[in-house]
Order: sequence, then C-alpha cells, then structure tokens
Amino acid sequence: KNKPATPILQATNFFGVMSEGCNDLPEKKAQIPLFGDKITCHIPKQNAAYAHVDYWEERFQKEDDYEWLCSYKDVACQIQPFLQTNSRILILGCGNSRFSEDLYNDGFIHITNVDYSETVIHRMKSRHQDKSSMEWKVMDMTDMSEFGDDIFDFILDKACMDAALAGAGDVWNPEAASISVAYKTLVEVARVLRPGSVFIQISLDQPHFRKKYLLGQYHSEDDFFQEIMTSTPHSACPFGWDCQVEQVGGGTNCFSHFMYIMTKQVGGKYQLQTAKEI
Repeated sequence: KNKPATPILQATNFFGVMSEGCNDLPEKKAQIPLFGDKITCHIPKQNAAYAHVDYWEERFQKEDDYEWLCSYKDVACQIQPFLQTNSRILILGCGNSRFSEDLYNDGFIHITNVDYSETVIHRMKSRHQDKSSMEWKVMDMTDMSEFGDDIFDFILDKACMDAALAGAGDVWNPEAASISVAYKTLVEVARVLRPGSVFIQISLDQPHFRKKYLLGQYHSEDDFFQEIMTSTPHSACPFGWDCQVEQVGGGTNCFSHFMYIMTKQVGGKYQLQTAKEI
C-alpha cells in the first residue's frame, strides 16, 4: 500500500512543523528546507524533546548559530518603535542566534540574554566578550528571581515558548504541565517588565491558540493556575497586559510567523505571585 499523504501542517507550533516529515530520517544529521531556510542538526524522534534542556545542550555543542523563525532584519521595523537607545532589553531563550548581536550593532546595546543551556551561554559570552554592555546568564525563564521587579523596558521571546510547549500534545486541549510552564514564565515576564513597556513574542503558533496562553485563558486544575486566578478580577488578564497581533513582515500567508505584542498596564492593577512563591 502507498503510505497516506502527510498533512502539510499537523501542529501549530514551529517545532511540530520542523520535525514533521522527518520521521523516516536517521537520527544522525538531516538537512531539511523550511520556509526558505535550512537547518542542519540532530532531529529528535519526538517533538517533546525540544522542551528539554538535554536536547539543547547536545545540540549547542555542535552548532555554531541558527536563527529561528526570523532575523533581526526581518522584524527591525516592527520592534524599533518600542525601543530607545537606552532601553534595557531582555532576550529569553537566546540560544546561538545572531539576533542580539544585530540588535547591539544597531545601537541598542543594553541587552541581557538568558538561556537555560550552560553550553550556549558559555559559547555566546566568549563570542561577544568585546560587547561590554551585553550580558549572558544561565537562567530558566520560569524562575528569573535573580532580577528585581520592573527593571526591563523591552522583553523578547523568539520561539522560546514554542520550544517549551513542544510537548503540550493536543493544541485544542494542551497538557496541564505545559500550561503551567507557560503561566510561570509569563508571571515572571510580567514581574520584571516595567509598567507601560512591551513584551514581544514571535511564534508560528496561530493566535487562536497562543493568545489563550498569553491572556491566561486556558483552564487547568494545576495549583499554580488556581493561585494566580484567585487574585485576578473576572475576565481580566492575570498578567496585567493587553495583547495585539501582527504578522512578521506584514504578510498574509497562513504559514506566516506571528508577532504578539503585550503592553504592561500602568498602575499595577493586578497583584501577581512569582513562580518561586507559588
């Protein structure tokens, strides 16, 4: 029998798309085209591997750089209106991307990069040791207690939460553990982001699914979810921001990458507990 045709898109997140169609490839190196780009890496057997640090540690030991979803040049005109040369910037899940380097070279030099991979932070710190105002920290984005409250003017996540949610399962009914990881991350982002400032998330996840995470609309029996919702006014976003959506590059293609723009409300309307407290 002929093998049934594989649907073009079986998962709404970037990592599902990347590994889809590669199940017959050997687990060693494979090169596949994706949206006009190519990646040479170890393709895991299961998408859920992208949510585990062990996968990234192994990958970053062998890979010099890779740009997920889009480059700085692709989105510069969309993010620059939210930036000033003295903006204090946080990049979540920086990986080995050149995005921070390009941002720095464009005059936005006060950048803190975090990733939970010790390997990539060590390599990136060594690579950019000439950039004195750029910091590199080993850190899990669900616990950024090293940072004080309200200290960043701009926060960027480019495909980092996509990786964290790679094991979420059914996109219509994601696993409670994935919802918890997302919410712990977003509580921390809201805590360290200054009121009136912007958090941008770039993802392949379509708005119908991603906005439910970003606005705290997924229900879960998880204790963490219950804690943050008990102190949130009915129908309000527990993270204290609104959310707007643009397509990267202003495209209209259904396979476009999406830019989610969250602006933190001024006045501290909601009292959020940190992930560590919970």
